[in-house]
Amino acid sequence: MNKIDVLIADDEIHIHNKIRKILENEFDQYQVVATVKNGLQALSYIEKHPIDLIITDIRMPEMNGIDFAERVRDKYPLTKIIFITGYEEFEYAKKAIRLNASDFLLKPINTSELSTLLNELIVEFEKEKVLDFGITTGNQASIEDSVKLIKKFLHENYLENISISEIAEKFGFSQAYLTRIYFKIEKTTPSKYQLTLRMNAAKKYLKDPSLTIAEIAALLNYSDQFAFSKAFKKHENISPMEYRKMYL
Repeated sequence: MNKIDVLIADDEIHIHNKIRKILENEFDQYQVVATVKNGLQALSYIEKHPIDLIITDIRMPEMNGIDFAERVRDKYPLTKIIFITGYEEFEYAKKAIRLNASDFLLKPINTSELSTLLNELIVEFEKEKVLDFGITTGNQASIEDSVKLIKKFLHENYLENISISEIAEKFGFSQAYLTRIYFKIEKTTPSKYQLTLRMNAAKKYLKDPSLTIAEIAALLNYSDQFAFSKAFKKHENISPMEYRKMYL
C-alpha cells in the first residue's frame, strides 16, 4: 500500500521527536510529512496537503486539539485522529472519543502503546483501501442509487435521533462503507447532511414569530431549548434569537 501520511500537532518539540522516531524506526508504512505547534498551523497545512493520520495534543496554544479536530471532522471526515492527553484532561479525552477519534494516548507517551495502536491502524487503512477500490471499480450507477435512497431516508427522518450506525444497518452496509459512498457522491457525510436539514427547518421556524424558541426546539426533537440553541449557534455562527432578529 501507499505510504500513510502523518501530521503531528504538538507545541512540545520532544513529543514531535519521540513520535517521529517511533514511526521511522518501527514502521515502513508511515511517513511524517509535517510537524506543527498548534491547530491553526495544522489546518493551514492540511488544506493544501491531504493527510491520512493526525496525531495531536489536546492542549495547544491558539487552537486546541478538540477545536482543531472538530474542524477536521467537518471538512475531512475520513482522516484518522489520535489524541494525546494528560490525566488532568480526561474529560477532554472523553469528548475526543465522541469526535470519533481513533484513540487517545496518555502522557508521557508509552512507546509500546503507541506502536500497538499504529499497527492496528495499518490494518484499518488496508481494509479501507480495499473498500475504496471496490467503490471506485464497482457499479457507479448502483452506488449512486444507494446514495439517493439514503438521502431520501434522511429527508424523511431528519427529525429523528437516528445514529449513522442505525442507518447503515438499515441499508445493509457497514458504517464505514455508508460514510465513504455518501461522501464520494455528495461531498459531505450523512450526519452532516442530517444536521443541515434540521438547521434549515430551524431557520424556517425562526421566521415565524408565533413560535417560541422552546417550541421550535420541541418541533426539532431537541431535549430542550438550550441544546437546540447550542447546536444552532455552532452550525450557523449565530444564536437563534440573533437569527430571528435579522429577519423580523
